[in-house]
Amino acid sequence: MIAKTYHIIKLVPALLLVGTFLFACENDVKEVEEMTSHIKLPVEVATDVDLTYSEYGIIKVRLKGKKMERYDGNNPYLEVKDGITIFFYDSIGVESSRLDAKYAINRINEKIMEARYDVVVSNSKNEKLYTDHLIWDENERILKSEEFVKIQTEDEIVTGKGFEAAEDFSWYKVKNVSATINIKEEKDSLNGEEDIR
Repeated sequence: MIAKTYHIIKLVPALLLVGTFLFACENDVKEVEEMTSHIKLPVEVATDVDLTYSEYGIIKVRLKGKKMERYDGNNPYLEVKDGITIFFYDSIGVESSRLDAKYAINRINEKIMEARYDVVVSNSKNEKLYTDHLIWDENERILKSEEFVKIQTEDEIVTGKGFEAAEDFSWYKVKNVSATINIKEEKDSLNGEEDIR
């Protein structure tokens, strides 16, 4: 009898402990939804992405990225966090320009893509644009920014705050120009100095 009482006394605290855990872990579904509603998770994740957009069988844009996440909802978007390269092609399918960045977000409904962090745009004329923030407006087919930009050509370097350009970087306009350095004159004067020696 003492042994039975001893086992019951041992069993009561264990049952109380298990009961406490079971009832403490009970959650209301609405409570859980409220707690997690601000967390947005991707509906798709892809690695080593290589997407091609073409019209009438001619490649127009090619996108390469290490990791792409797609988010749904009222304002769906694609996000590339680990580096992105976008190739733009002309009417006969020849690469005309290229955009590289560490991060990009494409707002699908708005047809706006933003590139950030070490953004470089280059074209077939060996012209390069450097900035930390760039917006590609797919509807207007332009690149733009209100941030600091540096454009380097074979002849000069132009810096300023803000710019607008064709998506193929065939033309561009720098706003609020802060400096223009003529490289050709610098090279010519260096060559002249070297010839004198």
